[in-house]
Amino acid sequence: MYFDGIVGLLISFFLWAAIILDVDGGYDIFQKEERMVYFFRWGFGFLGEKRRLIFKVPMKDIRCIKIMPEVQRDILTRTPTFYRIVFMETINYELIPLTRIEDDLSFQEIVDKAFEIGRFVDVPVFLMYPLY
Repeated sequence: MYFDGIVGLLISFFLWAAIILDVDGGYDIFQKEERMVYFFRWGFGFLGEKRRLIFKVPMKDIRCIKIMPEVQRDILTRTPTFYRIVFMETINYELIPLTRIEDDLSFQEIVDKAFEIGRFVDVPVFLMYPLY
């Protein structure tokens, strides 16, 4: 009984720390002059350089922008919920998400965002369909 309480407290401290430190929060910077894309994210370190994550991608390494469906299933009812997420594909086939599920954008807003990024970076945009 004490074990359950201690585990519950540890999990709640972990979740509150993640909320307060804004883990996985950040922004994207597209620099046309430098021909670079910077992805800035906050990590879980408490102080210093380990908390700050910066990922740099040259624009010449970007192959395309993809709009891909993501499926989340409800735990209790198993009903699927479909989301569309904009990804950036690089030369080494790495997919970098540009939107999050929490953004709750309409399909038109997602398409507009994808084509705006595609025009800026000068790469094609693909709409992927699920294989169900």
